[in-house]
Amino acid sequence: MELRELFAQGMAAHRAGRLAQAEQAYRQVLRAEPANFPSLHMLGFLKAQQGRYDEAITLLHKAVRQQPQDIPARSHYAHALMMAQRLEEALAAYDRVLAIEPRNFEALYNRGVVLSQQQHFAEALTALDAAAAIRARNRTMRIMTFLFAGCRERSHGEAVVHGRARLHAAGLAVRFCLQGGPTFVSTKDPNTFERFAALKKELSKM
Repeated sequence: MELRELFAQGMAAHRAGRLAQAEQAYRQVLRAEPANFPSLHMLGFLKAQQGRYDEAITLLHKAVRQQPQDIPARSHYAHALMMAQRLEEALAAYDRVLAIEPRNFEALYNRGVVLSQQQHFAEALTALDAAAAIRARNRTMRIMTFLFAGCRERSHGEAVVHGRARLHAAGLAVRFCLQGGPTFVSTKDPNTFERFAALKKELSKM
């Protein structure tokens, strides 16, 4: 069987959620051709899906060395680093994505999340503003923009301690949104409005 056909079978299994079968196919390709970019990339992505971030990072790093300009591979590499809490490396990886594609929504959004986790809240807000400008209709971005607006507005020109407190609250909002992901404001989630009310209450204290 040709490597291209074997990889295609792996991709079909991957899309169908048959991860063990997909992994077997990708590894067969890599045994025959260790530097095969598509298999390195997709096996790394699969390992990240399984929460095996160290393996994912190793594979994806090899993939981006093969094709440094490939945005999906670089994005998956950065995401695996973020999930592994290797935040400085994740930030650098997202910066490399943005050097290639400055208006990449996911890179800007996740860069804001990483900066928030590092408690660099002012920089996080700048990154999230840029993401919101690209995808303003995204429901998560709309609620984040609403929550951050008061913090940003009142932090300018006020005492540093109050500004930092408000930026901390904005960072808290980022983390809540991250926990909920794109479904953060979904009415199908019975806890949505409770979480939203809790955030508003937290922000009102600042």
